[in-house]
Amino acid sequence: MKLFKLLSLLTLVLMISSCSTKANENVQIVSVDEFQNLVAEHKGNLLDVRTPEEYAEGHIPGALLANWKDNEQFKKDVESLPKYEPVMVYCRSGVRSLEAANYLASQGYKVIDLDGGFMAWSEAKKPFETGEPRTPGKAEATASECQRQDIQHDSFKTPAGRNVDIYFVKHASLIIDVDGQVIYVDPVTIYGHDFSQMDKADILLVTHAHHDHYDTVAIDQVYAPLRTRFLSSTEVAGLSGKSKAVVPSQHLDMGDGISIEATAAYNTTADHLMFHPKDRQDVGYIINVDGLRIYVAGDTEPIEEMQSYHGVDIAFLPVNQPYTMTPQQAVEAIEIIQPTVVYPYHYGDTDLTPIVKKYADNDKIEVRVRALE
Repeated sequence: MKLFKLLSLLTLVLMISSCSTKANENVQIVSVDEFQNLVAEHKGNLLDVRTPEEYAEGHIPGALLANWKDNEQFKKDVESLPKYEPVMVYCRSGVRSLEAANYLASQGYKVIDLDGGFMAWSEAKKPFETGEPRTPGKAEATASECQRQDIQHDSFKTPAGRNVDIYFVKHASLIIDVDGQVIYVDPVTIYGHDFSQMDKADILLVTHAHHDHYDTVAIDQVYAPLRTRFLSSTEVAGLSGKSKAVVPSQHLDMGDGISIEATAAYNTTADHLMFHPKDRQDVGYIINVDGLRIYVAGDTEPIEEMQSYHGVDIAFLPVNQPYTMTPQQAVEAIEIIQPTVVYPYHYGDTDLTPIVKKYADNDKIEVRVRALE
């Protein structure tokens, strides 16, 4: 009898040992407060390894979804994460995330695991957000593909020290890369560009339904159902069936230090009102990244709403009458908004000399001309 009890106890110990998961030496398990500080400092890619349903009900702001229960898809989702920075993981209580952390460590990643998971995060009353899942994309694919297609860019820093690269695709198409989080504005293929090998969009913004701004081919190339937050004018939302309609003055917090304000965009010149009528509610956007404010005006002339667009750091203003602004109107808009850097865009064959000359000796406003004709 004693021998039977001893064997039973030994079997139980072996079962417990075989079921328990120990952390790999490349896995660091940290407290809620430590984890929050690392997230705030952007110390790595943040992965929620729970199910899409759990993620949608509440997740740490900025987290990407990589469902550990769907093991094969998890491996595909994370295979292109950069190994030069840590991966931060969490699940519901810590079991799945430790398993996922050990797998990632076996693939050469340094991993930081949240002790106690999202339950501990919630009990500590830490911030969270709800919404549809975002999944990891191909690291650095956009940068390398833009280089291959000879798409130039300028670089900026946010007040929090994050890198912001703005790629000038053509005309009204822009790509804004915020430390690997990719925002597309009016992507179109009509000028010969291919987005299919670039990162899927984290955020996709479309201003209105004209063919040089709304292109279903380009949207299909950059849109990912579990990843992309797609915002557009009401008309585009009706056409696409994919986007969330926004109207002028609407603000949205996108998480991870990024917010979007939809701005008004319309014609005011009497015989041009049919191009962008005010009541159609076409939009532009102010993209706020850690306090760096980027205004992409869409198709508009100077309008009274610009009086409220304070603190714009970078402004993209359209310059091609009869559809948008004359150079003189662009100067009027610049004087209203007072941005630090101005990019004339959507300019076609317009002579930009009057704008460039006006601010050539201005030490507060810089005009930069790029390949945005």
